[in-house]
Amino acid sequence: SPRPVMYVITLVLVLPSAILGYLSYVEGTACAGKRDDCKSYENADRKFQSQMKGEMECYVNCDSELVRCSAVSTNLIFGAIFLATGVLVAFCINVVIPHIIGYDESDDKRVFEVRAAYIEPFPNEEQQRKKEKNRRRWFWQDKYQPPDVVEVVCVECSHKSLLDAKWLKAKKGGMDSALCVRCRTIIAGVA
Repeated sequence: SPRPVMYVITLVLVLPSAILGYLSYVEGTACAGKRDDCKSYENADRKFQSQMKGEMECYVNCDSELVRCSAVSTNLIFGAIFLATGVLVAFCINVVIPHIIGYDESDDKRVFEVRAAYIEPFPNEEQQRKKEKNRRRWFWQDKYQPPDVVEVVCVECSHKSLLDAKWLKAKKGGMDSALCVRCRTIIAGVA
């Protein structure tokens, strides 16, 4: 799904693009009307070449005004096209490229723990408590209350770890056991 910034970019680029396109159309129709100003000379009765001087000057002025007016209209339409192209470029940068490289918005919120390459990532008790504490709670859910912790020493490596007291009272269990952070042996729970 597109990011919210895409909606802002689209609004910021498309709105001026539409305004420039409309102004280009208005200028183009105004340019076409400028040429009609010299039509008052069409039915004039002329005998001498000098009597056409006013008409010729009018046509010259109209032609120079038409060139200027057409240039303004063309510049406005090019500006509208460039702004509309900016929307496509922004879409490509914000949506298409991240989709191709496999980026996900949830990656921004996740903080990765540094672990040794040969150990399967398994959060220890302290990391699980920290995650539970930072978890968003709805108004109907109870507020986080830190559990009672007990210091347990690993039999294999003598490393001291803080565990939830429910492990020792057999009130906590399941598929995952409490592991030692250093040697990855089971401290509490079922093997």
